[in-house]
Amino acid sequence: MTMITIKPSKTADTRSCDFATVSKDTLLASSQQHIDDVRQALAFFGTLLQVAATNHDVDKITDIDGFHRDFVTGFTQTAWWDAHRKRNRHHLLQADGVPADVNLIDVLDLIADCVMAGMARTGTVYPLAVGDDVLRRAFENTVAMLTQNVRVEEEPEPDTQDPKLSPKACADVLGVTDEYIVGEIKDGRLRARERTYDSGRHRYRVDPLDFADYIEKFWPQRNRRQPRHLQSPDAPL
Repeated sequence: MTMITIKPSKTADTRSCDFATVSKDTLLASSQQHIDDVRQALAFFGTLLQVAATNHDVDKITDIDGFHRDFVTGFTQTAWWDAHRKRNRHHLLQADGVPADVNLIDVLDLIADCVMAGMARTGTVYPLAVGDDVLRRAFENTVAMLTQNVRVEEEPEPDTQDPKLSPKACADVLGVTDEYIVGEIKDGRLRARERTYDSGRHRYRVDPLDFADYIEKFWPQRNRRQPRHLQSPDAPL
């Protein structure tokens, strides 16, 4: 089974991000990514269902002789039937037919088996009394199975040696909000390097010289406290 590879997407949920700072565009990108991720998971289950469909009751064909021997006795002879419950994963109504790693694919296989057999043979479907413990285990095992088949790509760590300023650092110097600085960047007044992660999150970094130039051009009359690396060597601390 092919491993599902997804990318980090913390900004799609208020429980995993600073939601007050998430833009609409970022939320849209993160939501689309989440939808695509879910589609991959459902395709994974679809593949497993296709495998179950291919393998369903195949020993009724490959061992038709054994099946027929038990069948003509009205299953008073059960050699084939006993082996059949162990070869197939969907006989969840019998204790010895429940796999140790039973999952919801097996439950759907059982439902398909019983409904199609009942409707074709008698026109009715008898009650399917699957135990609560079996269903709980199937649910938990399916969660574990999907989790084990998902790999989340690591997001690159920020460059700790990067001397450039964040919007927050620029905002702190000028006594404005981070959003104001981001707006100045988007409007082209403050030059910045932009990096967009696969999760849809944007990161801006401003070169100190560009920030000094911005202050000189657009902030000449405001009181400001320059960051130390923009001050002259003789500036008081």
